[in-house]
Amino acid sequence: MATEAYDAALTLITQRNIGSNMTTLAEAVSRKTVTYSAIENSLGTDRAKAVVSAELKRLRPKYQPKWDQNLAQIYAERFTADELHSLSTLGKASPSVPKLASMQNEIGRAMQARSSDLLKRYVSEALSAALAQIPPKP
Repeated sequence: MATEAYDAALTLITQRNIGSNMTTLAEAVSRKTVTYSAIENSLGTDRAKAVVSAELKRLRPKYQPKWDQNLAQIYAERFTADELHSLSTLGKASPSVPKLASMQNEIGRAMQARSSDLLKRYVSEALSAALAQIPPKP
């Protein structure tokens, strides 16, 4: 039954694009780093933002599946397969919407705990690639 709930959760997450905030979170995290400051000092604010965003976009396919799997596991731990199927097929008309709404904070905390290392790796790889694009000083 746990596998059925996980499969239903992964379907819901991918169909409804529920994990799409990964890149937005990565952009916010990246801008708080010393590495981003170095990139910004070398390239300027607009160019640094563009380069880092481009790297995050390029790397997203590498990290998104695991992000979605982590999120699916969290959903599967909190919802039955039937509830997840209902959310997937009925959307906002699902009788499980109130339960989902009441669990958003808990889901967010669980996702932060489960995926913070993944997010750090994603940001680190993007920043390293962006840093490599800075021309050497003469």
